Amino acid sequence: MAIQTIAGHNGLRAAADSDQWLLFGPFSESNVSRNVEVGAVPIVVRAFNLQAEDVVLVEMIDGDGAGSMFSPFCPFDGQSTLTMKRNVLPIGLPGRYRFVLQRTDGGSPALGLVTVRASQAPMSHEFLGAYLKCGSST
Repeated sequence: MAIQTIAGHNGLRAAADSDQWLLFGPFSESNVSRNVEVGAVPIVVRAFNLQAEDVVLVEMIDGDGAGSMFSPFCPFDGQSTLTMKRNVLPIGLPGRYRFVLQRTDGGSPALGLVTVRASQAPMSHEFLGAYLKCGSST
């Protein structure tokens, strides 16, 4: 399945404000977020105002700078996503990530309506492992 993206014009990414952890918000101009770096401290990504057809795909990034290669992030049985029914996702594997806002019905992404925010969240390996097991059946 190909991932279609709408590149921001004038080099602007999805979160054009100064909040480094805001991935999509009221001023988003692209359905592709800025890059997020996960290091020793895991992050938790939360999505607000998603409708039934909205989905936020998680991709890994490789290559210098903004990245030149992108691949679905699949730590268990399929690509990690945020949806209306699963709107919180911890990511504990170090690396660079980006998020792609799409609709399952092929419509235009809900730019400016959906808010997706990440934050660092120290957590135990036990919690992270238990959470990932919960997601493997969905």
